[in-house]
Amino acid sequence: MTTKMHEGVGLLISNPDQTQFFVQIKDEQYPYEAWRGACSFWGGAIEAEDKDEQTAVERELEEEIPDAARLLKEIPKHKINRYLIDNPTTIEPFGLTIFEAIISTEDLQQVAKTRVLEGRALLLSKTDLLARKWIWGMDFIFKEYLELKKKR
Repeated sequence: MTTKMHEGVGLLISNPDQTQFFVQIKDEQYPYEAWRGACSFWGGAIEAEDKDEQTAVERELEEEIPDAARLLKEIPKHKINRYLIDNPTTIEPFGLTIFEAIISTEDLQQVAKTRVLEGRALLLSKTDLLARKWIWGMDFIFKEYLELKKKR
């Protein structure tokens, strides 16, 4: 019997020159204590009612940052890549598809002031974000993203 791999989506939100990033910080409510205070992409599990990954991203934004989701709804979300993440809290790894949303610095400042319903939020510089702990060791995704941007 084969089990279907858990799939999720994440969104990286930044300004056009990638000097500022709006990220989720897992708070004290997060069930896995080891990852409390760690950076995370906005997003989560793809659910049965989601028709595709894009739909899952939009739904997750509504659940986590509803006021910002309204502003971000019209912003194109470009797929970066799909990753296999080793999850130390379970036996099985999971698939994670990461998207990016690039918004003006002014809009990013506005988004950073909106209410957050899940975790906390921080607006961080690239340097600060590189120095922080990421949930499930996902800092490798952020580093790869920056390398891809450098090559463009």
